[in-house]
Amino acid sequence: MPFFTPSVTDERDALITVAQQQTRQLRSTAWNLSWEQACATPLPSRLSIAGLLAHGAQVIHGWLTAARRAPALIADSEYPQIGAQIGLSMMHTGAEVPAEPDLQRLLGIVDGRIDEIAEVVSELDLDARVPNPHPAYLPDVDSFSNRWVIHHIITEIARHAGHADLIREAIDGRIAYELNFYADGGTVEQWQQQAAQWGLPG
Repeated sequence: MPFFTPSVTDERDALITVAQQQTRQLRSTAWNLSWEQACATPLPSRLSIAGLLAHGAQVIHGWLTAARRAPALIADSEYPQIGAQIGLSMMHTGAEVPAEPDLQRLLGIVDGRIDEIAEVVSELDLDARVPNPHPAYLPDVDSFSNRWVIHHIITEIARHAGHADLIREAIDGRIAYELNFYADGGTVEQWQQQAAQWGLPG
């Protein structure tokens, strides 16, 4: 099931596989939602599933762009244009709702980032250095290795997948096991049978 990361062969394969799997985990929280539900903020937070999907897509694309352009430094002022490259017209922290009210379009942007992870990471020199694009957050660091960049992407997306899990459960009670079951092609009826076997609410 998508809840578990597939087996890997080496470091590069692990970086690609885990980054893609965590992005799919974030994506799965939007399964079968309306746009209004995807933009809902049912917890004491401004975060929404739609906002987290947009933010996650920009995190992936922004850091991979920084890795591709290294050793050139990307200025903060360039990031809105970088986000526009993937179809997002504003910058997202997870609290902003995308301007275009179309969940399928947003999921397509996320799917593009899953493909981008494989395309870019497969060609990166993992030891090459990327100038620190965000010195305001890490003022004492001049650069990062590409290896660190991919691990940072994984960490960031995994954190937000957890946020989105909680938001989704607050919306309609569906939990990650169930959403992963549907993402893997299962039906509601099959889930009810599986949940009973696992002792989970169906």
